[in-house]
Amino acid sequence: MFALVDCDQFFVSCERVFDPKLKGIPVGVLSNNDGCVVARSPEIKAIGVKMGDPYFKIKALLKKHKAVVFSSNYELYGNMSARVMNILQTFSNDVEIYSVDEAFIRLSKYFKYSDTSKEISTTIEKWTGIPVKVGVAETKTLCKVAAELVKMRQIKNKYYILTDPVQIEEDLRSFDVSEIWGIGRKTTEKLYSIGIRTAGELCKYPEDVIKKRFGINLLRTTLELKGTQCFSIETVPQPKQSMRFSRSFGKPAIEYNEMHESVVYFATSIAANLRKANMLASAVSAFITTNYFNKDDLQYSNSFTVSLKEQSNSTNDIVSAAITCLDTIFREGYRYKKSGVLLIGLVDQKMSQGNLFTSQNIKNDQISATMDEINRKFGRGAIKLAGEGIATQEWKMQRGKLSHNYTNDWDDLLKVK
Repeated sequence: MFALVDCDQFFVSCERVFDPKLKGIPVGVLSNNDGCVVARSPEIKAIGVKMGDPYFKIKALLKKHKAVVFSSNYELYGNMSARVMNILQTFSNDVEIYSVDEAFIRLSKYFKYSDTSKEISTTIEKWTGIPVKVGVAETKTLCKVAAELVKMRQIKNKYYILTDPVQIEEDLRSFDVSEIWGIGRKTTEKLYSIGIRTAGELCKYPEDVIKKRFGINLLRTTLELKGTQCFSIETVPQPKQSMRFSRSFGKPAIEYNEMHESVVYFATSIAANLRKANMLASAVSAFITTNYFNKDDLQYSNSFTVSLKEQSNSTNDIVSAAITCLDTIFREGYRYKKSGVLLIGLVDQKMSQGNLFTSQNIKNDQISATMDEINRKFGRGAIKLAGEGIATQEWKMQRGKLSHNYTNDWDDLLKVK
């Protein structure tokens, strides 16, 4: 049996954990550069705020209803997510972290599923303050259905178990295909066009016709709805072939120095992530682009790739290659909106093939390891390359409504009076 554990309004819940006064009032969380709404409490949904609404368009509405909005505090959300996932490890050895706020776990057949589901929900909320819903079933797709039914029906005990065939058939009869895990908008439209609007109707459709018209993925989803396991728990993430780090700027960057700082910052960050994953990169690519939504600006975008002489995760190697890319593609006279760094040809550090004619730069590796250790102990940016810039970086992502970093910064720890 599988269980899906899904955190309720995760970003909003993280903010409410450290500020109980937010409970019961409309709360929203904004995207990068405080652009649009990406997380909503039930109260803010009730006043008419939709997912993806641009912040500048709804300011009056938010003010009228005394709603509170926050910039995305990714450091806080990431730490709270890790705490939730660590708790799940105490219930099962097989945990698949599906997203920042969702995870599948395998449940022993000796468990009493109702008791275990209640214990999972209670423990996570007690230890972290994050409310969760739990869906239990024989397949991952049915787990998603069960968890969705908790939300749709506002089930108070926060869990739902789909094991009885009669109950499953009844629930699927009214479950819209647009809500099924893995079925996107275009597939939904095609299913609607042939008269399939519910999961129950999809299950009754001939399997050979589904495979022929929609492909193997929808067939597997259909089989899962019927109780046949097609998707297993993936406790070991698939190795990445590439890694990317990019951000839209808070203000357009015009000067080369601004673009240089942004590329060095992204390259430094992605190099640290690469070392954390115990991987090496074979090539480095950098890209820059203007804002295509601003029709009054001259438009330009470009990218360039540099192959590394030897596979590396050294900050110096990756930054040097990224700067070479930038120098190749940068053009003056444009208002740049975004830049980024992409690492290509990733390999496991233990499986790396050395180069007979070059020696590994041990000094660079030692410098990178020392920087990681210092930044781990004192926080991101405690030590950095001068190329990232020292003065205020106006190009950096705007987060004007950022809450405190309660779990990752000594200065932001809650003070109990």
